[in-house]
Amino acid sequence: LRVYVTETAFLGGWSHQQLTTNNQQPTNTPPSKFIRLWVADNGIGISPEHQKRIFRVFERLHGVEAYPGTGIGLAIVYKGVERMGGLVGVESQLGKGSRFWIQLKSVR
Repeated sequence: LRVYVTETAFLGGWSHQQLTTNNQQPTNTPPSKFIRLWVADNGIGISPEHQKRIFRVFERLHGVEAYPGTGIGLAIVYKGVERMGGLVGVESQLGKGSRFWIQLKSVR
């Protein structure tokens, strides 16, 4: 499991401007409009046709016998971030793990 933060700015497309680790502030970095928090894993991955489903309440891609859980965790994250005016997403491929992100407005 890896967690990291990027600052992004909307300039007609997304541009990853700076990677920060260990809570260190980057130097000489212009203010950004958004902060994106990433969480990456090396799990089984999620096929593209199932990626939108995982943010719905009680949606499970596998039975409880295969993977424990209730199917509400990502739905709670989605709703909480949405209420803060943010976005949630995932980048994933089967067999290659997943990268989940939440994006919030920067307060700088």
